[in-house]
Amino acid sequence: MIERYLDQNELVTTTLCLLGKNNLCLNDNELALLQRSINVLEIFEEATREMSSEKVTSLSKVLPMIRGIQNCLNSITTSDDMCELGKQLQDQMKKRFSVNEQSFSLAAATLLDPRFKKVPFSDSSNLKTTEERLVRQMHSYDTPKPASQPSTSTVAARTFDNRTSLVKKNSLWSTLDKDIEKINEKTSSQSLTGPLIELRRYFTEEAHASREEDPLTWWKEHAAQYPRMKELAKKYLCSPASSVPSERLFSKAGELISLRRSNLSENKVNMILFLNKNL
Repeated sequence: MIERYLDQNELVTTTLCLLGKNNLCLNDNELALLQRSINVLEIFEEATREMSSEKVTSLSKVLPMIRGIQNCLNSITTSDDMCELGKQLQDQMKKRFSVNEQSFSLAAATLLDPRFKKVPFSDSSNLKTTEERLVRQMHSYDTPKPASQPSTSTVAARTFDNRTSLVKKNSLWSTLDKDIEKINEKTSSQSLTGPLIELRRYFTEEAHASREEDPLTWWKEHAAQYPRMKELAKKYLCSPASSVPSERLFSKAGELISLRRSNLSENKVNMILFLNKNL
């Protein structure tokens, strides 16, 4: 609305002067104030359009968008182009969204989005807590493997190794052998923690996906490499971050059921709405 007024300012001012209502015309300071307000509000308009879109993942966008809005407001503040409206919005952003990283659903969805991962986080403690909780949930997708019986040759080899170690426990290699044994035990214990290794490989070996790429498609293509994380990605990335889609559905239902179509049954209404949203 403000943009349309500024575009038509000269025509509006001319019309008001011809009507003898010069007192309604805006002066230069007021016009400059409107322009500064647009610079602030266009950031929130872009965020609103992002969160109102459908058929895309929205929950993982919350933390990146909060940080993006705060960065834009900070840049406007440093350029001495901030109006009182911008200052109030900046204060409200700090007041209302300072603890959003502590929400596990938001943090997990952001980490599991290959476009963002750890980048939007500003508090390392929240990041670490989310990672640990994800690892615990990934353990629930592990399937217990049946215990395999060692072969005769393996048992014989172990017996020989044990006998050798007993005979040469005080040899010059004893200290070195003990150190290597500790390292092997540590390595084998780490290899059993599949979820932790899977999470680290996702962060270190996979490059960030393009921002225009669909994260669900990315997970579908990499499902074999990250079988546990794939299940968590389906769980958290598919959660909507706003009620806009459901509100649109209610609006469509209000348009469908009118005075001329008041005899539609409940099943018919559900079928029509389903076809309208999915075809």
